[in-house]
Amino acid sequence: MPTAVISAAGGGVIPVVHVRIEQDLDLASVGEIGAVLDSAVRLRPTRLVVDLAGCPFLDAVGVNLLLATHRRACQGGGQLLLRSACPLVRRVLHLTRVDDVLTVEVQAR
Repeated sequence: MPTAVISAAGGGVIPVVHVRIEQDLDLASVGEIGAVLDSAVRLRPTRLVVDLAGCPFLDAVGVNLLLATHRRACQGGGQLLLRSACPLVRRVLHLTRVDDVLTVEVQAR
C-alpha cells in the first residue's frame, strides 16, 4: 500500500491537489514522500493540501521537506496547506516555528 496518495480535482487549471501521508515523515520515508510531493507540485495547483492525519511522527528532515515543498508551491503561484496533524506533529511544527510560515489547519473534533 502506498504511503502517500495524490488526488486532484478540477478541469484545465487544477485548483486543489490533496496528498495524504500515511506513515512517519522522517529520514526513512523522505525520499518516497518527497517524490510524491514533487509530483503534486509539478501539477501547479492553486492549493496543495497535505493531509497529515496518518502521520504519527515528523522529524527535522520531514520539516525541511515540508518547507521546501511550500517554497516550490509558492514559486508556482500556489499555496501549501497542512491539515489534520496529530498533537505530536502539531507540537513539532510549533516548536520549530513552521506554523508561523505554513498554514496549519486544525480539524475540529
